[in-house]
Amino acid sequence: LLYSKNGLVPDIEEVISVSRKHKYCPYFRSRSMYENADLILLPYNYIVDPSLRYKHNIQLKGNIVIFDEAHNLESVCEESTSVSFSTTQISACIRETKKVLELMINDEEEVRTQMDNTVVPIGTEIQETNEVKIEKNDVAYLLASLHQFEDAVDVCAKSGGKKVTGIDGKVYPGEHMIELLSKAGFRKDMREAVSQTIDKIGQYLTAKAQNETIGEFVEKGVYLQEFSSFISTIYAYKHASSQVLDSPACVVRKLHKKITDDSIVKYFQLYITKHSSVITLNYWCFSPSVAMWYLHSCGVRSVIVTSGTLSPLDSFINNLGISFPIALENQHAANVDQILCARIRSSQSGIDLCGTFHKRSSSAYVFGIGEVIVRACQIIPDGILVFFSSYVTMNTCLKFWK
Repeated sequence: LLYSKNGLVPDIEEVISVSRKHKYCPYFRSRSMYENADLILLPYNYIVDPSLRYKHNIQLKGNIVIFDEAHNLESVCEESTSVSFSTTQISACIRETKKVLELMINDEEEVRTQMDNTVVPIGTEIQETNEVKIEKNDVAYLLASLHQFEDAVDVCAKSGGKKVTGIDGKVYPGEHMIELLSKAGFRKDMREAVSQTIDKIGQYLTAKAQNETIGEFVEKGVYLQEFSSFISTIYAYKHASSQVLDSPACVVRKLHKKITDDSIVKYFQLYITKHSSVITLNYWCFSPSVAMWYLHSCGVRSVIVTSGTLSPLDSFINNLGISFPIALENQHAANVDQILCARIRSSQSGIDLCGTFHKRSSSAYVFGIGEVIVRACQIIPDGILVFFSSYVTMNTCLKFWK
């Protein structure tokens, strides 16, 4: 097997090296092996981010999900269900959609011209092409909705909202984001249709790029894909609620009301900023429980969370919003009498060890820190581990001491 190395699992660098040697794409090889793998390692966000799960077709039903080193799981969950989109991106989506519509109209004109000039007898079967089937009306609807969304955002930025001391922009309740999209025709029941239309546009452009030269537009369609991800993230609860019915009965009872009820947006805030003429919509989630509800609704068999720094455990579990019937919390490896937390105020020579921004780069402060480290090494038999606040501080100290 490609990638086998004396029965050992290769790391990423080794996979790339072997793939180059055998002229094989490591990405597609890994994707093909993924279907039958017993253990799959990937970053948190590929699991908890609804749009990434949808994009990469990651199926979690019946699987065991293990989050190792999960001390930052809460922040990752909040970030994965948060999304931003600007009027610059909306304008780019409009340009891309217009271009696609123009290309489709040109295709129709070419077909008419060919039919007018054809010498093929009537009734002759015409061979079908391999072009992507995409409805012009769907693209036109998408274009009109994008224009309406752009107008709705402009109106929203000029009215309503709440100013918060210390930050620019305005804050709105989470449901305001849903209202903006709904006014433009991007309702929650349109999530799949919009995503499918944008996917077909991407396939259409790829086919056009292979068959003919369409100028600088060959690599475009990127902003529409970003908009598809934007919609998928905001309406992830709609997709999650449809999966609940395929989950075990106990999961249905606990999650059905949470996910199917639109009140889930109470965990979100819409923060709108305006810099120059660019308006940015920031749809932020303030509860990791939302991502975990979505994850649980996928029908996972078990969720295992491990880390050495989850204390206080009860608070951590409560924030995640799903039940953990089995919890193991071990004692620290070190005894209480082996730990000392203290602050050293001055060095042996009396130098004040105040590490403020203005003092930390002074020669006296760096010399004083060096004195403390030397003295500690003389006392502690098996060496010490020193942490610096940044690489800049560490390099400054090392350069001075050398």
